[in-house]
Amino acid sequence: MLRNWLITWFGGGQARNLAIHNVEVSSWIPLWLFPFLVAGFAVLCWWRYRDLAASLKVPTRVLLITLRTLAYLALLVMLALPVLKIEGEGVLPGVVPVVVDATESMGIRDGAGDTDRLAEAVKLARELKKNAPATADLKLAFYLYGGGLKEFDPDQGTVTPSGDFTSINQMLEKSLERQQEGGCPGVLLLTDGAHNTAEAAERAGDLLARRGVPVYAVGFGQEKAKDIGIAAIVGEDVVFLDEKSQAYVILNVMGCAGKMVHLRLTLGDREVYSIDKVLEKDGEVSLPVDYIPKEKGRFPLKAEITPLDGEVTRENNVFIKNLRVIDEKIRILLIAGQPSWEYRYLAGAFERDKRVDLKIFLDSADRRARGAGNARLFIPAPPAKRDLLNQNFDLVIMTRIHPVRDLPEGFPAALAEWVENDGGGLVVLSDPEFIPVTMRGTPYEKLLPVEIGPTPARGYKEELLVPLLTPYPLDLTEDGRSNPLVTFSGDREENRKTWTELSPPYWFYRPGKIKASAISLVTAGRRGEAARTPVILNHTYGKGPVIFLGLDSTWRWRREFGDRYFRDFWGKVVQFTGLPHLLNESSRSSLTVASENVEAGEVVGVRARLSNPDLRPYVSQDPVELQVTENGVSKILPLAPAPDRPGFYKADYVPSAAGTVVMTLPDRFGAKPLDLRVSARRREFQAPGLNQPLLDNLCGATRGHYFEDRNVDNIFRTLLLNRPKSPINFEFSLWDSFGLLALALILFSLEWLVRKLNHLD
Repeated sequence: MLRNWLITWFGGGQARNLAIHNVEVSSWIPLWLFPFLVAGFAVLCWWRYRDLAASLKVPTRVLLITLRTLAYLALLVMLALPVLKIEGEGVLPGVVPVVVDATESMGIRDGAGDTDRLAEAVKLARELKKNAPATADLKLAFYLYGGGLKEFDPDQGTVTPSGDFTSINQMLEKSLERQQEGGCPGVLLLTDGAHNTAEAAERAGDLLARRGVPVYAVGFGQEKAKDIGIAAIVGEDVVFLDEKSQAYVILNVMGCAGKMVHLRLTLGDREVYSIDKVLEKDGEVSLPVDYIPKEKGRFPLKAEITPLDGEVTRENNVFIKNLRVIDEKIRILLIAGQPSWEYRYLAGAFERDKRVDLKIFLDSADRRARGAGNARLFIPAPPAKRDLLNQNFDLVIMTRIHPVRDLPEGFPAALAEWVENDGGGLVVLSDPEFIPVTMRGTPYEKLLPVEIGPTPARGYKEELLVPLLTPYPLDLTEDGRSNPLVTFSGDREENRKTWTELSPPYWFYRPGKIKASAISLVTAGRRGEAARTPVILNHTYGKGPVIFLGLDSTWRWRREFGDRYFRDFWGKVVQFTGLPHLLNESSRSSLTVASENVEAGEVVGVRARLSNPDLRPYVSQDPVELQVTENGVSKILPLAPAPDRPGFYKADYVPSAAGTVVMTLPDRFGAKPLDLRVSARRREFQAPGLNQPLLDNLCGATRGHYFEDRNVDNIFRTLLLNRPKSPINFEFSLWDSFGLLALALILFSLEWLVRKLNHLD
């Protein structure tokens, strides 16, 4: 009772449910002195009226003494300047933002329902507005989130989905910004929780938790919604006419485990693949598909899943990827000193591959191997002139050979010029005895993406007498996890697991240093070892792509797994290093993106490798202007220099609409334009089910509540009872109040009136 009276009298109703922890009165006069002063005033008043004792009745005399004492006390309080301090905690009045998710996924109709999720959410918002409790300290403010946050009235008309992405962070942060002038007892989300932007929703949860603002949520949609969506097609962008090509169709499967689906691939207008497949699990599923292109040119490769009955959406059942079909063969020169296991498996794989035209220089081959019957395959010596290399080959692979002693004198310089100026491809496989340790100080050294360190050669004596017994498992780097050169599966985690389970090398080369231009894709090392050694790297020297393998034991993959990984890997290596020269697309500068098929609104990482006319890296602290033409409208995107990587520049670009984007570097760099195909954003339909775990975690982290039902009374009851308490401190001056002055005047007036009634002066 006292607490409520104090708050009502002094605080003007600023808080509710106040818990008072401390009440204190301060004054320049010590509080312990007040009782003595009151007693002194009482004695003084008694002494003043002692001579009137005979003429006054006792009750009248006591009344006069009391009135005079209280009046003096009121004056004392005013002169002592007391201040009342109350410390406690309570809930402050405020506005609860009610955010209705109006993004595209809220337009889904679940099951056999007649209304979509958004209509159900607006209906609940209307009920909340109608049944809001009539209390001044808790109010609701309604917002609509779809491509931004805006106020809306649930009673006015229908609402259609508009936003093509969902950000729980924006819902929370932007609605909280609208409540800066007052307290915020919480934020109520009406959503399906389809958070599909790059930032983590936990970040916004942490922000609200620090501010003491609980999050409440009502979920819409089925958590186990039935849906199959095609997320991507992972595969080569250039394939060969009449040759089998492989790609991976990545599916997002929800609630369809055990169902039979029909997958169809078309290349242009021609169907190239079709299969009925039983889905074994929900989640991300990678389906390998093989197809044979039958027409040369550029075509869209379209993957389609026939919709199942009861799917929540059919918007994500199609995906398109651009392909180029060619009818040329990649011309390979395989150089080896002796027929090692790696050489034998490589030669056998290339001989069977109709996409390549193979020539071999085997230094240890006898006359029979180089005889007339094998002239088609073996050559007597590698070309010692750049123009001969350029006319006859697209790719050179070197393994198990002394590159100076066993090759023609002019070959090293010719190879370096061919790679640098003509864009020829080079693949170098390390071995314990010759490569790359014997390349130090030769023209080969500048071609490699690594610096040649002091690792000593391992000769035949060590090979025979000191066996290697320690395996060094492989693993992908961060760059390797998104690089198609080392992709065995469309599922990134499955792909990484595959690399860790491949037959490990027992020996690998440890380079002195990785060059700034190099990209490390695969590492080797003992299990659990923190410092791992890069063993598969690539970079561009001048115009030519170069791949360096710090091992020569990929043949073990074929012995254990067959052609599955060995041939797949080397097929990608051959295309990556040989195609640019074959198609005359080598350039001293280049533009690259992670994928040439993106969605509108998706962040695209643009990377540029820039060289001067003399093929040295272009180095400048100023940004390079990249011209970006999107659907006929041009703009400039500045590319910033990458730290510690001379000649590398980067930027992020976000296409705004579906269509075509052409990126063009200034003419002085001599780079080909890059075409980017932009499709309509489909993020809202990648995982269209109710994401209740996310909403549960968000509510729990902020001490809010996730409502399983949509009972309006329960929602309001929870909002009122769960409002967070805040420290509340009141400080009031007691001496300068009008009531105290009026009390003193009343007491003196009453004393004067009693004196007059008793005929006293």
